[in-house]
Order: sequence, then structure tokens, then C-alpha cells
Amino acid sequence: GTVLGLATWNVYLVYGASYWRQVFSIPVTTTAIAMIFTVLSYTAGSLLAGRFTKRLGFRRLLLVTTGALGGITFFVFNAPSFWVSFGLAVVASFFAGMMITVSSSFSLEQIPKFRGTMMSLHSTAVSTGGTLSAAMGGLILVAYSYGTYSIAMGFMGLAGALAYMLLTSEP
Repeated sequence: GTVLGLATWNVYLVYGASYWRQVFSIPVTTTAIAMIFTVLSYTAGSLLAGRFTKRLGFRRLLLVTTGALGGITFFVFNAPSFWVSFGLAVVASFFAGMMITVSSSFSLEQIPKFRGTMMSLHSTAVSTGGTLSAAMGGLILVAYSYGTYSIAMGFMGLAGALAYMLLTSEP
């Protein structure tokens, strides 16, 4: 679940600014400002994750945030305008901030006796997700388009949510 969820989030990190610049011809300064807002949204999600976790639990919050990130990703890179894409990216960043924060805590709680090992495995999953996203992006963008990549990564996010649902339990 972590690999697939992080792969979906890395679409924004690796290709988000390039997409806005190439597809909508947005100037560098506007793109930089837009990225600041996505970072602030991500930070807000991270900071609020604890409150949502207390209400929903680790597993349910991971299902919601990973699924929402995947669902939103279908549309961010298929948006009709920069403003729609940007607005959706800000919302996706909020969910990603919560997802990443909760996934690391969730991993640690899966096997409390082996927290050190779980931290290492979680770190490996994060790196693998980033690598998978960048590699798939390179291949899909060369052969198809940002829209196709967005759809593929949206499905990956939904698959991550499904993995959390089927393969994990609340600690």
C-alpha cells in the first residue's frame, strides 16, 4: 500500500511543475508560487493527520487518503485549465501529507516488537514508490501523454488503498 500510495504522490513531485509549464505555458514564477501552495497544503495535511487518526483510526484514514489521492490524480493531469489542475493538486497534497504521516506511524505499529526493522521497510517502500513513479512516468510520457500517466497513477493509488484494505489490520 505504501509503495503504491507513494508512487501516486511522486507524480506531483517529479512531474507536476513540468506539466503546468508544458501544457498550460505557465511562467516559472507562477509555477514556483503554485508549488509553494501545494507544499503548504501538504504540511497542513501532515499536521492534521493526528487529529484525523484519532477519529478514524490508522487503517481507515490510510484507506481514505490513499484512495482520495488516487481518485484526484485521475483528473489533475487531465484538467481543462491550470486553475482546475492547481486546485486539485492542492487538495491532493493535503491528502498526501496525511497519508505519508499516517503510513509511517501505521508501519511502526504493525509489529511493535520490530519497530527498527519496520522503519527500514517503510523507508524502502517510500523509495521504491518514488522510483516506480519516476520510471513509469518516463516510459508513459515518451509513449503517450500526461493524461495517460495520470490515469495509470490514479489506478495505482486506488490499488494502494485496496492493498491497505485487504492486507492490513488496525494496530
